[in-house]
Parts: sequence; C-alpha cells; structure tokens
Amino acid sequence: MRFLSYCLLLPSFCLKLSSVLACNCDDITVERAVSKSKIIVIAQVVELLDTKRERRLARYHPRSYESYRVKIKVKQSLKGPLSRHEVIEIGSNYSDCVLTYNKHKEYLLFLERRGSIYEEQVCTKSRAVKGDELLITEVKKAVKDSL
Repeated sequence: MRFLSYCLLLPSFCLKLSSVLACNCDDITVERAVSKSKIIVIAQVVELLDTKRERRLARYHPRSYESYRVKIKVKQSLKGPLSRHEVIEIGSNYSDCVLTYNKHKEYLLFLERRGSIYEEQVCTKSRAVKGDELLITEVKKAVKDSL
C-alpha cells in the first residue's frame, strides 16, 4: 500500500516541479502586450554577445549560433523612441521565458529599457519573424488604437 502511495505521489511531484521550472505565461492578447510595452520593434540581430561562461551558466544552453544577449539593428519601430537603423544591445536574465537569438534573423520585440541596455519583456508576443505578417498587422493596429 505504501509503495502505491509513493507511485501516485511521484507523478504529482514531477508535474509540480515542471511547472515551477517552465515559463508559465497566460495566453496574452496582442492588445495587452501592446499596452504593457513602451517599445515595440522589428529588428535584425547583428552580433551575438554571450560569452562561453554565460552559455554554461544559462538554464538553457544555447548552441554556438544562438545567444541570449545580442546587438540588434532596428528595421522598423512600431512603438517608442527607437528609430530605424539604430543599433542597441539586448540584455537577458537567462531564463527560459526569454528568447535565444540567431544572428541575421529578424524578431518582433516588446522591450523595456534598463539603463543603456534593453531587455525583452516576458509574457508578450516577442518572437522570430518568419511569415508572421498577420501578427505584425495586429500589433500595428493595436498600437494605432492605443494612441
């Protein structure tokens, strides 16, 4: 009987542990993501900044062509003070709730400024842009409606 109790408790413990370790964001609407963010851009990664030590310390170990910290070039500013062609640094808290970036890829980013560095806002619609024209159109409409 005791063995059966342990067998039933083990899956429960594992499920609880996985929810603690996983990024647990509610499904956020585009409107909520836009209202939550002061800066929204479409940008291209121009430089990977993670060191080998940072990669080892990160919860998710990025491959050599991925990085949590990057320099990006703004291709289009949808909301906020950043201008086209501006190059900025994106910092990271190295959690599983933030993106890892690939060089030369484009991203839709919901950002916040922390001193001279910007960080991705967690639980928004930040993601790699690959044919996501519908999402970009929704974001632009939400930005326009929020003004």
